[in-house]
Formats: sequence, structure tokens, C-alpha cells
Amino acid sequence: MSDSAESKNRLSRIVTRTGDGGMTGMADGARLSKTHPRVVALGELDELNAHIGLLRSYLKPVNYAHLDAFLEVQQ
Repeated sequence: MSDSAESKNRLSRIVTRTGDGGMTGMADGARLSKTHPRVVALGELDELNAHIGLLRSYLKPVNYAHLDAFLEVQQ
């Protein structure tokens, strides 16, 4: 990517409006510490999902029998 194209796609500023303070907002409206077990577990699940997606991208057509199982886990 050229420097000019990259600079066009850069975000100049990201604002959360609620501040960080080590807290994160949950879908149910709760505000939890980023070290709260629920937040940590969600982060771990997100990372697992990314690893499964990467694994799926490496599957060769002969291994597609496993693809359905990976897709089910990702749902």
C-alpha cells in the first residue's frame, strides 16, 4: 500500500465518549473491569475464534470433512 493510500485510511482520532479508566462496556449495559473474568473469557473466546478461522484458511480440499466441525464451533 502506498503512503498516500495508507494515510487516507488512517483514523486520526478515536473517541469512546465514556473514557477508559480500565473499564469496558458490555452488551447488557454493564461496565466491568478489563480484568473481570467475564471480560477475560470473552477475549479468550475471540482469540480462539481467530485461531480457528486461521486454521480453516489453511485447510486443503481433502480436509474439508473437518470444516463443518470448525464452522459449528465458530457459531
